Amino acid sequence: MLWPAARRFSLGYVLYGCPGWDWVLDCRLEYSLDAEGLTVDTTVTIRSQTACPYGTGAHPYLSVGTPTIDTAECQVPGAVYLPVDDAGIPTGPRKQQPLGSRHIDVAYTQLRRSPDGLARVRLAPEDGPAVALWADETYPYLEIFTGDTLPDAHRRRTGLGVEPMTCAPNAFNSGEGLITLDPGQTHEAQWGIDPIS
Repeated sequence: MLWPAARRFSLGYVLYGCPGWDWVLDCRLEYSLDAEGLTVDTTVTIRSQTACPYGTGAHPYLSVGTPTIDTAECQVPGAVYLPVDDAGIPTGPRKQQPLGSRHIDVAYTQLRRSPDGLARVRLAPEDGPAVALWADETYPYLEIFTGDTLPDAHRRRTGLGVEPMTCAPNAFNSGEGLITLDPGQTHEAQWGIDPIS
């Protein structure tokens, strides 16, 4: 198939201060789609006069055309995961454990990266093309979610949530991975989704 030139669009938003949030952030997301896949660039600049606690993430789902993800194989490049309590809050020591077939809603870190600096989560059906989500080095965490707790039972396990994150869940309380942006500072991050033959 011949693709036209890359398709791009940008979204901008200014997040103003409000009760409990004292800062102003100038946010921009740029989406680019071409024959190689989807690329998402996130650029945020602080417009306030004091340093700002900051973290960003995305919540895409991967699908490989199967009715559920149960028969698909998944490779997550995280060396450890962050166990959580019943409310989904990370609870303590990191543990290493294979994914297996369990229900998953946890963050992984200490990501293994390829020589280009990217961490990749690969989802592959038993037969057919696979898909991979990649994240650059600004994302040291990946939340993996199998969708078992979605309110609509028909949507459960139909895709794999793979969330690149700059900080751990609950980072505004724990501080784990939380970034501090100084006045005028810009933070840039990039992730994407690629088809794999």
